[in-house]
Amino acid sequence: MSTTNRVAGGHKATLANPRTSDEAKEHSHQVLENLDDTETTTTQQRTGDNVIRGHKAALHNPRVSDVAKEHSRQVVEGEEPVDDVTEDYAGEKEEYNVLRGHKAAIHNPNVSEGAKEHSRQVLEDHGAL
Repeated sequence: MSTTNRVAGGHKATLANPRTSDEAKEHSHQVLENLDDTETTTTQQRTGDNVIRGHKAALHNPRVSDVAKEHSRQVVEGEEPVDDVTEDYAGEKEEYNVLRGHKAAIHNPNVSEGAKEHSRQVLEDHGAL
């Protein structure tokens, strides 16, 4: 467990403890808000860094098309924002994973026939069956 998680746990305990003063609870509340902001920023930075690394790798991959290489070059050089690319990909990936889950449900013997029928309908609606 990281130090940050331990610090957050201690402050959460302070908030839940009826014997702590209002002043202590307010301090813990402020610390937890700052930890959330820092963690979100760090996660976003790591995600952006990973996206840039992927685009740099694409530039040197002989299997990547010229169009995709041009897009990657623009992202690496800052001509295109990283966030827009990441959000689009996340939405596509989420939909893909949902459809995979429905396909798995159809073949799972522990899933009821009603649920399997629902999964078939969802897959038909998306043209995936």
